[in-house]
Amino acid sequence: MQVFFNVKDTGIGVDEAMVEKIFESFAQADSSTTRRFGGTGLGLPISKRLAELMGGDITISPRANGGTTVLFNLPFTLSHEPYQNAVEQADVSKKTGGKAKKVLVVEDSQSNRNLIEFYFKDSGHELVMAEDGLEGVNAYRESPDFDTIFMDMQMPEMDGLEATKNIRDFERQNNLSPVHIVALTANACEDDKKTCLKAGCSRFLTKPVKKNQLLNHVISRHPNDDAD
Repeated sequence: MQVFFNVKDTGIGVDEAMVEKIFESFAQADSSTTRRFGGTGLGLPISKRLAELMGGDITISPRANGGTTVLFNLPFTLSHEPYQNAVEQADVSKKTGGKAKKVLVVEDSQSNRNLIEFYFKDSGHELVMAEDGLEGVNAYRESPDFDTIFMDMQMPEMDGLEATKNIRDFERQNNLSPVHIVALTANACEDDKKTCLKAGCSRFLTKPVKKNQLLNHVISRHPNDDAD
């Protein structure tokens, strides 16, 4: 499917004789040494090249009352993402037995918390946010009925490793079944993975995480769960 874009400006315009030449590198409509407008003459050549690389084209034409009209077209493929999201959500619903789960997200980054909250929108699951490890541990101690905890590893006050160890200690002291803790980290090395699992994490996800990855980990407790 070809999509056409029509952009009009009210600048100084372009002479008819310069229309073809203006797409050449370093070309300008006013090339005199006393020109009033700066620039290197690279904008339109680069734009044309980008349009062509994406399978489209770009043209420019003067307007009778001054200014120019730039027309470019690009090919696009219709997305079936809404359908795919519906399929993913149905799959998650099957895994959770169609029951809403209680999820704790321990993440110091506001933007990451916003993104995770967006991913869980309309999922039906209950989401509780904590801004650092200490807050996350306290949230779990106050209400140890979470089904899944997404634990960022690098945080101020108390990092994810220490927070996970604290949660596991609390569970042992109170004879609680181990909650499903998923480590979230930008470090993808095998040693980092082993460190997270040794601290007590159930699984390991590398950032940036995708929506279906997060939702697929909202499952019932698995005390003997192995890492992905």
